[in-house]
Amino acid sequence: MSRAAAALLAAGLAVRLAYGVVAPPGGRGGPMPDPDGYAGLAASFARDGSLSDAQGNPSALREPGYPLALGAVFKVTGPGYPGVLALNLALGAAVLFLLWRLGERWFGPPVGLTALALGAFYPPFLFHGAQPMRETALAAFSLGVVAAVSRAAELGTARAWALAALVTVAAALTNTTF
Repeated sequence: MSRAAAALLAAGLAVRLAYGVVAPPGGRGGPMPDPDGYAGLAASFARDGSLSDAQGNPSALREPGYPLALGAVFKVTGPGYPGVLALNLALGAAVLFLLWRLGERWFGPPVGLTALALGAFYPPFLFHGAQPMRETALAAFSLGVVAAVSRAAELGTARAWALAALVTVAAALTNTTF
């Protein structure tokens, strides 16, 4: 990774962190909203290993990938916004890295840097990176599938195709359209 790419990646993560701290969902000091129920499912997983709704009933309302990942983070951080922000920052780093890597591999370094720069400061990416929602995970898995399948097609090995299949299966746990 070039110095310019590393600097853009760092800037993109710094902007995401700053936005998440300055404009958390629900406002500063307020309760974290859970518009899609992912944080509640994650808290349930962190607490007792289940994906249960607020009434304690097992729920299949949402795909399990993001709540399971967030629940694993909640086991370390405790349920709440710091865990959401930490997971979304890690997923945002994956998004930015993959934007750069795919752009550079397919079209050359200038396109890779441009893709990274656009992704680093794209307002919807910043907004969703601060929300207890799966959109950042969807972007990361979408790009991960493209990168893994592209690499498998390039290498043509069974191992590369198996990895692409695993990435795609993991993506399906975040969105059934995969």
